[in-house]
Amino acid sequence: MINTRTSIRLGMFGALMLSSLHASGVGNVTESFDTTSQNWRASDGATDLTWISTDGPDGVGDAYAAVTNLSFVGATNTQLSIAVRGHSTYGSSGGAFAGNWYTSGVTVFSIDIRHDIGTDLPVGIRFASPFNFPGGIAVAPEPIPSGEWTRLSIPVDPANTAFVSFEGSNFSNVFSNVGNVQVLLYVPVGYGGLPGPYRLEIDNPSIRIAGSAPTDDATLNEPDYDRWMYPFNASSPQGNRASASTFGTLDPSFDQRDAQAYFGFVLTNAIPAGLGDGAYEILACRMTATAGDGDFDYDPSQDGWMTYLEATQAMYQADADTGRPIELFGAGFRGTNDAWGFGEDGPFADSAPPGVYKEIRNVYPITLRNGEPIDASNSVDPDGTATNGFDPVVFAIGTATLTAGDPVPVPTDFAFNVDVQHPWIQAYLQAALDAGILPFVLTSMHSAAFGGPASYPVWDQTESVVGTPATLEITYRIRPAIDYAENTAGTLAWSRDAAGAILETTDDLANPDWQPRTVVLTMNGDILETRMPGEDSSCYMRLRQ
Repeated sequence: MINTRTSIRLGMFGALMLSSLHASGVGNVTESFDTTSQNWRASDGATDLTWISTDGPDGVGDAYAAVTNLSFVGATNTQLSIAVRGHSTYGSSGGAFAGNWYTSGVTVFSIDIRHDIGTDLPVGIRFASPFNFPGGIAVAPEPIPSGEWTRLSIPVDPANTAFVSFEGSNFSNVFSNVGNVQVLLYVPVGYGGLPGPYRLEIDNPSIRIAGSAPTDDATLNEPDYDRWMYPFNASSPQGNRASASTFGTLDPSFDQRDAQAYFGFVLTNAIPAGLGDGAYEILACRMTATAGDGDFDYDPSQDGWMTYLEATQAMYQADADTGRPIELFGAGFRGTNDAWGFGEDGPFADSAPPGVYKEIRNVYPITLRNGEPIDASNSVDPDGTATNGFDPVVFAIGTATLTAGDPVPVPTDFAFNVDVQHPWIQAYLQAALDAGILPFVLTSMHSAAFGGPASYPVWDQTESVVGTPATLEITYRIRPAIDYAENTAGTLAWSRDAAGAILETTDDLANPDWQPRTVVLTMNGDILETRMPGEDSSCYMRLRQ
């Protein structure tokens, strides 16, 4: 059994207070040991690794570095010890691995390992400050087989359960000032005290920065489709209207978010489509819409559902601030409708009995409740009891260069900075870029009275002669494609060219909590293979770069 609670006394504990708080940044690094062992040393800290010119992971002509006299004399079974040291104080790899991995965005460390011990070897990696304390220890989930090059890939992520110790510190402190990288091994059972000598060989220690693929920006100066989604929209065709208002009601005959505005941006001329959802990473997304009319107050914060109830209802709570927010959602579609087919002139509803206007609209604001996607139109009182509302997940709340509570002058531009960090919203945006069209729905719960003044926002549409149409700005990255395959032997395989690929798993796709996995990868030519996690239970997997 591996003793993951073993501590390492590495000396210089008093140097902790001297550890730099301002370590420099790092970039993508791979040490290939092409001509020398690059000042990587053996466990004694004095002996350089032996440089070998050929027979590395890529075969003939691929150099690597090795400990050639590994011994277990004085060590007991399962004891943890340091086998290889790459230290900034030695000038290992010219100091390329030394710096602030935390703020630089290092996502993964990997290293190729081979040994000739004759049995499986449990290993780990220790990352420490230049003063060698504190350190973070990550343990491989399975041992390294003897006699074959094997890659250990460790996501540098606080959620990575392979980290078994931060030696009394924490993830951010350790990775804010990395100076030392050490290969650890646990003495195999039955090998304690044996003199060897054994060989431990390494190649391609590497760190990969988040978002190594280049970023790009796309700006669309107006939507291809905009539409007032209101049951009494009398425009003909329906999308041919200069303005679209947003307001709400508690009349049980209507959706509570009664009047909505729909926007659809075709992206195909700005962003390549059809690459697969996972090929896209959206770093920022902003829609801007102009309130060209209306008499309402500025509220840049989401209001709780109970503040929208009637004051006479038992669960009513007074709104703590003035005004009501403008909410941006993604768009959901009923029946066979989709963003391409609906355009801006599709029917409000496919079919409904006369006088029925609730929960029938073909385009609606989509949100999550209990991890499931649903229509947000009736979040205040979904079942008519005034006790079962919920606060919907919004894509963004509109903000403007105003002070909260002030009357909104017209025209005023509202910016909707989409929460791209939310996993479900990120997935929505990825699917939209893949489809080539990004649809949004704008809503608010401002009150309205039939025939009364516009005490709610009225949004400019593209048909307006004097108004300003909505705009869209996206910053995105296209990740390199990763071809992978599962086989009946229970392994997952992908190309060695997918540098920095991270395997992640989750048990729930509706509300995913993707967990990074440290993996041991066998090398088969240009293919990396690992045993799939979750042998005793089902899970979902993805590869991320």
